[in-house]
Amino acid sequence: MSAAQKAQCFHSFAANRQLCLPANTHLVFLGESTMRFQYLLLAWALLHQVEYRDRDMDPSDPRRLHS
Repeated sequence: MSAAQKAQCFHSFAANRQLCLPANTHLVFLGESTMRFQYLLLAWALLHQVEYRDRDMDPSDPRRLHS
């Protein structure tokens, strides 16, 4: 199996497990400017194989990206 045919995976702190997009998956993002940030966070996670964590954010804040 070539690299282009492999699933793209990343570790999710929110889900506390690895999440994968199957090979040849097409995604469509519709929305306003906040959707752009969701896309950027997904792209970052797939590139770095780990979900983005804002280490400066208060861990008790319910808006945080990790648990």
